[in-house]
Amino acid sequence: MVYPVKTDILPLLRNLVEGIRLYAEANGVALLFESDPDSIEMEYHPQKLLPDLTQILCQVITYTPQDDTVTIQAGMLDDGKQPLLQIKIFNTSTDLTGFLSIRHGLTNKVVMNRIEPQGTSFDIHLPLETISAPQIPNKSSSNSDYEFVPEFYKKLRKQLHTYFSSIKNLEKVAETRSKRDGIFLKKLNAILMANLDKEGFDASELATALALSRSQLYRKLKPLVGFSPAHYIRYVRLQKAKEFLEKGEGNIGDVAFNVGFVSQSHFTRAFKEQFGFNPSHITRQQES
Repeated sequence: MVYPVKTDILPLLRNLVEGIRLYAEANGVALLFESDPDSIEMEYHPQKLLPDLTQILCQVITYTPQDDTVTIQAGMLDDGKQPLLQIKIFNTSTDLTGFLSIRHGLTNKVVMNRIEPQGTSFDIHLPLETISAPQIPNKSSSNSDYEFVPEFYKKLRKQLHTYFSSIKNLEKVAETRSKRDGIFLKKLNAILMANLDKEGFDASELATALALSRSQLYRKLKPLVGFSPAHYIRYVRLQKAKEFLEKGEGNIGDVAFNVGFVSQSHFTRAFKEQFGFNPSHITRQQES
């Protein structure tokens, strides 16, 4: 069994930020850490706290436009009942309230708030004295707090980059043009993956998520992929649908719905237009 310790938590948070800084730089995003006061002593165990913070940080970085900043702040808060640690992760240029994957599967309660005019914060409030530690088998309590950061970081990176191969190829081609183009297309694809099942997610919403106008989005995307934003969104939806069908992950109707098509007949027509055959061709091959 591992137990929480009572000590200053800020060194752990600083090390977490440093562990993710290169990931942020690779996404064209600055990463800052701020704290007030300079020391916050509390009972905690890193295995209770680090997974949630790592997930939120990596996802917010992924969906934050290039040249923006993501900040993690640590401070004290008193809710009238007990002193609390407040950890706030935020950007100031993009509304991320519609990205449900950021908070999916978290252990701690996270409050999401819109920052006007265009930003989002994710707040965690933790009591200074009563954080309980989970039972983790085969782990010694003598292990360093910080050795868990790389493990969680690798897991989140793998989760955040599960794009399909054809899109990966487009990203590689973009990187040959310039590092900025590669980062831009990776961010754009990550946003598309997070909104794939939303029928109404269109070029306007994609532009907003990237902090661009529609004309700016068109000028940046068309040279990289050869498609207009609207065409590229449909291309990505259908590529992912083909992947789902080839892996047997649902029938045609389910797959159509999961990639943002309400009408199965509309999906079938679009699928045939892009690939030259009906989606039923794939399902029949799997049945034979």
